Amino acid sequence: ATYLDDHFGQTETIALLPPLYLEAPTTSLAVIQNWSIYAQVRYDITDALNLTASGRYINETNHTTFSSPRVSGTSTTETSFLPSATLSYQFKGGGNVYARFAEGFKGGGINPVVPPIDYPNKTGSVFGPESVKTYEIGYRAPLLDRTMQLTAALFYNDYRNLQVPATAQPQYPAIIYSVINAGTAR
Repeated sequence: ATYLDDHFGQTETIALLPPLYLEAPTTSLAVIQNWSIYAQVRYDITDALNLTASGRYINETNHTTFSSPRVSGTSTTETSFLPSATLSYQFKGGGNVYARFAEGFKGGGINPVVPPIDYPNKTGSVFGPESVKTYEIGYRAPLLDRTMQLTAALFYNDYRNLQVPATAQPQYPAIIYSVINAGTAR
């Protein structure tokens, strides 16, 4: 099991109304609380073939409060279950071949520089979680009387709600940098 309770504050100075570059301070306090539980089991199907399976349940809450230039705040809570499984065959004399599936998760959050109230239509201040499904096959073999190892793998990652940095549009000069969800990637 894991537990995280993180509090951090920041003050940023942002340029308003380019090209005049009037500066305004932005002060925020973020609180992130995250906990998870994890379990893993291994089952030997034969002396050479085994299956390892695991799962992790995650709960994460993000809360950010802005005290200047305008008071506002927002919160997000996300949960996710992340399974994984590896089927592995051990060769006599060393080395193995394996196939693996796993899901991954990167929590969403709140863009920390501009208060949520300043985003157009009240959207964009929060970005959602990123997830990935990973498929992998691989081979490992000892070489030169086990002084060296050969490792080869093929993998495919399928991302959803990929988190990427974005810069502002000219009509919103206060939003100089944000994290957004950009759809899928492979």
